[in-house]
Amino acid sequence: MNLIESLGAGLIRPGARFARTLCFASILAVSPALAADEGPLDPHPGPGGVPVPETPAAAAAADSRWWLLGAQVTSTGVVVPGVPGAYRNPEVSFGAPTVRGGWSLVATLLAGARLWEGAIAVAQPEFADGTGVPNVSGVGGYIDGNIIRVAKVGKEPYLARLYVQQEIALGPAGPSEEEGAPEDRFMPGGALALRRPRPDSRLEITAGKFATTDFFDAATATSDPRHRFMNWSLMTNGAWDFAADTRGYTWGVVAALEQPRWALRAGAAMMPTTPNGPVLDGDLAHARSEMVEGEIRYSAAGNPGAVKLLGYANHARMGSFSEALAAAPPATPPSLDTVARTGAVKYGAGVLLDQRLGPATAFVRASWNDGRTEEFAFTQIERAVSAGAVVPTDGWGRRGDHVGVGLALNGLSPSHVRYLAAGGADFQLGDGALRYAWETVAEAFYALRASENVELSADVQAIANPGMNADRGPAFAFGLRLHAHI
Repeated sequence: MNLIESLGAGLIRPGARFARTLCFASILAVSPALAADEGPLDPHPGPGGVPVPETPAAAAAADSRWWLLGAQVTSTGVVVPGVPGAYRNPEVSFGAPTVRGGWSLVATLLAGARLWEGAIAVAQPEFADGTGVPNVSGVGGYIDGNIIRVAKVGKEPYLARLYVQQEIALGPAGPSEEEGAPEDRFMPGGALALRRPRPDSRLEITAGKFATTDFFDAATATSDPRHRFMNWSLMTNGAWDFAADTRGYTWGVVAALEQPRWALRAGAAMMPTTPNGPVLDGDLAHARSEMVEGEIRYSAAGNPGAVKLLGYANHARMGSFSEALAAAPPATPPSLDTVARTGAVKYGAGVLLDQRLGPATAFVRASWNDGRTEEFAFTQIERAVSAGAVVPTDGWGRRGDHVGVGLALNGLSPSHVRYLAAGGADFQLGDGALRYAWETVAEAFYALRASENVELSADVQAIANPGMNADRGPAFAFGLRLHAHI
């Protein structure tokens, strides 16, 4: 199979389930109740150039309703040409000596209701399917942020988010204009709550099921792999092992104090019972994640910006790299399973600079974790630096399109390096040996607004030292992404 055929198969393979999902979304799209929500495109797209349908009449109608409905479908296809290497683990190592393809499909129904003054409830049932290259593993910064490890969790629909949020106003409502992707109106963070503007000064309390990235380490130019960067190490701070099950969600509670010039957020969430596992651990005394983030907002030469500092501590049944090495018999690869200890702690921190530069948005991130115990939820990165920018193409005669360029550097702790070099493996890395070097990820994409509700993106990524292994790579990935929403 050549490169073009592999890419086509990556996009077409979802098959009948994809077709049924698109048909269902199309039925919703022509519903009169939902159609009233849409209008001509705002001539000023939101951050990153994502266009926002909006008219005063539609906004007023939406604000008067106690409910809001929507849907989104995102499908990706990626092709990875042959990845050179002195050795590889077929179950873990990224790519293969010959071309490989992967694909993902995520379809979400969005429903929200206003309960009483300042309170909303949101439910988001979801369906996901797809396959990785080969198993969504072998690199710290995996190439598709839309992918779900279907082999672990199956293809049955599931509940992605189900939360209640209470907002206590400490001042008047902020600006009413809507920014960002249309599905953002159903997210627990952001300037709008089911399309109603939030007060600039407020206290928020959210409880239920959500993604911890909904609240913490959120950047305008990234954090959304359905519209912007696809690589894991560009969509969030790579060394933040954020609490989540296999699909990326968890149950928890978050409190946020939002002010015009600053914000303070704190949260607690459930951890999985096994590394990147589908089942969340109810033993909260020994298994949980605690997060706190402070944000300072400012303006530089008329361009708004923000600096966010995040700290976290995870508690779970985790193993220590050094203890695994010490416990391994001679000439036997070490195993974290043999030294896993209930209530083990992992902690780390990250910083984010989120800056508007005229019509463009840019970000710089850096993160670190202790690297003594294994990562348990997100990916295997313990030191990370990333930066990127998204620029709308209005000046090029393409209103609503946007282009993005980003770079990430991913590293490991000394004890993790020794563990992998001795032949150890974890849920994300394990080539069978290791000659350590920082993993370098470069990504560029172009997002084309095909219509008010459809966006098509072309994406290219280059990865040096995949899996932090100088004996493997370089690797390249070419992708297409189709996103539709109502």
